[in-house]
Amino acid sequence: MFQVTRTDNGDATELNAYLSIDDSLTQNYSENIKMEKQLRVKDKRRSQIAEKLINETVGEIPSILVDDESRSLVERLKFDLGNAGVKWDEYLRNAKKTEEDVLKEARPDAEKRVKLEIVIAKIARAEKLEPNAEEVKTEVEKIMKVHTGADPIRAEEYVRNVFINRLVFDFLENIK
Repeated sequence: MFQVTRTDNGDATELNAYLSIDDSLTQNYSENIKMEKQLRVKDKRRSQIAEKLINETVGEIPSILVDDESRSLVERLKFDLGNAGVKWDEYLRNAKKTEEDVLKEARPDAEKRVKLEIVIAKIARAEKLEPNAEEVKTEVEKIMKVHTGADPIRAEEYVRNVFINRLVFDFLENIK
């Protein structure tokens, strides 16, 4: 960046040190932007793979799974609205909807999510893709430290699902 060589007082030395730090921050910033772009490309690719899996998969999806996922999506919406300071009743009133309306609207997304979960699980079984037990244990321990009241069994199930999803998508991305 800039180079100050005059050192007759401490100010120039401090400026050199500051500018050196500024260069390293700029480099870190550039690296972070590059990594973020790579992640966006990877996420886009994975979204395309997921859409293709969903669209090309045929079969009957158990309605109980779709109903459960629809309820989960609505509960997530309630949680997110609550975090934003919006009460559920207020949201429904402003949107001129009932909770049943919201559940019905969530159903198509719920069907896609369930279908994708089923396909990912089948691919993982067929390809014998299993997460590393030690990595799962380590991540569960991290969750339990932060969320002391969490159910360790559900935490392990969550971590295993995240790892299996990564393994399956890594596998699918590498198919030529």
